[in-house]
Amino acid sequence: MQMLEGVQRTFTSCIGGLNDMNYWERLVHLQLMSLQRRRESSLRNQTLYDSSFAVRGPKLWNKVPAAIKAEKTFDGFKVSLSKFLALIPDNPPVSDYTCSWSNSLVDFTSTRWSDI
Repeated sequence: MQMLEGVQRTFTSCIGGLNDMNYWERLVHLQLMSLQRRRESSLRNQTLYDSSFAVRGPKLWNKVPAAIKAEKTFDGFKVSLSKFLALIPDNPPVSDYTCSWSNSLVDFTSTRWSDI
């Protein structure tokens, strides 16, 4: 996963005007999610079953606030979900960057909600 994330990291560093930003700042500025955040199934030491959509899908769904789940339209849901996800730090593991927690939304705990 770090190798794939490194490709996006390298590509975003080539965008003019973003040279003074680190990778995580570039992701926020470009309104991009990390590749890890998009895939959500690359955690080490997981069995194939544990990383399957059947297991991770409901866990991810349970992280979505009720107000977003209650949106009346699909477009409204997408907009609300995107705004919600933009509030959660997206700090994927890449070389030269360290993070004290997992970047997975599944692992995002209520004690970290105070961060956003």
